[in-house]
Amino acid sequence: MASGTLTINGTTYTNPSGCYNVDGDSVQITYDVDAEITVYSERDGKGDSVSRLSGGQGTINASPAGSVVVS
Repeated sequence: MASGTLTINGTTYTNPSGCYNVDGDSVQITYDVDAEITVYSERDGKGDSVSRLSGGQGTINASPAGSVVVS
């Protein structure tokens, strides 16, 4: 479990962990967490890794996007 907040397409998760599936072809992520975040092209953490963030604070847009995994 990460400490902090993760907002995916307007929905905020406090102390996020695991996989979050994304509805639509793209994702906007605003993050302030101490864990790695990986965006995958398919749901359930499958497919190609589209973007990987080592944690910290910021906002990204990614496409294609099917899921976001916090580890």
